Amino acid sequence: MLYLSQGEKNELDENLKKHGIFLFCYEDKGLKASLNEITIFIGEHTTELFCSCIIGAAVYDVLKWTLKKAIFAIKKKIKIMSAGGHVHKATPTIQFVTPNGSISAIIPSDLLPKKFESYMHLLKNAVESITPNILEKQKTLIIEKCDNSKKLEVLTITQYAQKLREKQNKIKITEKKQ
Repeated sequence: MLYLSQGEKNELDENLKKHGIFLFCYEDKGLKASLNEITIFIGEHTTELFCSCIIGAAVYDVLKWTLKKAIFAIKKKIKIMSAGGHVHKATPTIQFVTPNGSISAIIPSDLLPKKFESYMHLLKNAVESITPNILEKQKTLIIEKCDNSKKLEVLTITQYAQKLREKQNKIKITEKKQ
């Protein structure tokens, strides 16, 4: 893992192994379309436990601790350079793998470590609110912070794309006025 030191990775591994959770790191150098720069995947079985409220308090606490450590290491240590040469901080995403698709939670850029606990509570509620439909194949849902709010909203990929287009149009209109 480029964004964790070997000591940090070992600490995560040790804490996760106590609860039967394992951390796998891999590097994908191929081209891909993505909502973000770095994704933290939560496996299907852990997602099922998370969504069904069966996950135990200790395992949930370890999962929160691990995600917090990884997310803030990414935000602190990883910088991304766009094709135009603009450098910005990486935007991590938590992707919950489901039997028929995925749920991607884009981590807000303004999320502070002291607010992570409340963010995870909101995220857990948002994931639990999704009603699984085994008849749908490869459904992708996006969980994102609502504009000017402390709430999270669940969007389909189409709704998310429409929201992004609306934001881009507002920016263009504002730039033209200046």
